[in-house]
Amino acid sequence: MPFRTSITYTADPAEHTRQFGKIVKEVFKESVELWHRKMFPRHFTVRGARKYGFQDRTKRYVRRKRRKKGHNKPWVWSGTLRRVATRRIKITGTAKGATGRISGKRFKNLRASYPDVEKELTITAPDEAQKLAQFVERESARRLKAVRKKRTRRL
Repeated sequence: MPFRTSITYTADPAEHTRQFGKIVKEVFKESVELWHRKMFPRHFTVRGARKYGFQDRTKRYVRRKRRKKGHNKPWVWSGTLRRVATRRIKITGTAKGATGRISGKRFKNLRASYPDVEKELTITAPDEAQKLAQFVERESARRLKAVRKKRTRRL
């Protein structure tokens, strides 16, 4: 889910270095929370599979899933992975970025033709990356502006 953005800060950086780092770290972590809450659940929908370009499943698998489960939602067989992954995420961050670690089922001994789990569950569409970058820029600017307003000087 990587995206790049830049933040322009006009006040004296030496004066606000510590606050700047804390604010940006918080905003990056909140952007990962936003992705997990709003964008990540789309990975478990048919529309999301088309949007993110998931690998096609075999006809045999699609028929069997449709017959047994009554749907073709990607990454949903019993619903355990979706339930666990959409509920829990561990977010770590710095002033340079943030990372979310999603809890979920471990896939071992998969065939070579099996879809790439990590890639398909963490891919971010360009429009989503743009929204996240805008969120980071807007929130950082708002919070940094609030810090500047609190500063007082006595003459």
